[in-house]
Amino acid sequence: MGTLRTPAEVGRIVRSRRSDLGLSQVAAAQKAGLSTPTWGKLEAGDKTTQSSRRSAMLALGWGIESFDRLIVGDDPDTIGTTELEPVSTSDALNQIELILRKTGLDPQRIEIAMSVVRSLLD
Repeated sequence: MGTLRTPAEVGRIVRSRRSDLGLSQVAAAQKAGLSTPTWGKLEAGDKTTQSSRRSAMLALGWGIESFDRLIVGDDPDTIGTTELEPVSTSDALNQIELILRKTGLDPQRIEIAMSVVRSLLD
């Protein structure tokens, strides 16, 4: 663990990463599913929700816990900046179901979750 950073220092790191990726604030916000003012708050070091911070980290190609890692002086977790290879809908559904089964979730809840996912893909 490194030296603690202020939210403003983390905001500067976020701004630098966005710039390195060639994204405008508008484009980064859209990629994260956030409003542009919320993205601006993040870069300014103003208070944002955990959900917003996590979405922003993913949009920057970092893991969802990266904001917290940056605050405590660590480097962000990189999830990779390359595009994912396309897979078939069937393969994606199989992977989702496998992951849900590994969680130990009740089989009936897994079926409900899979029904919701299938309906989103239809």
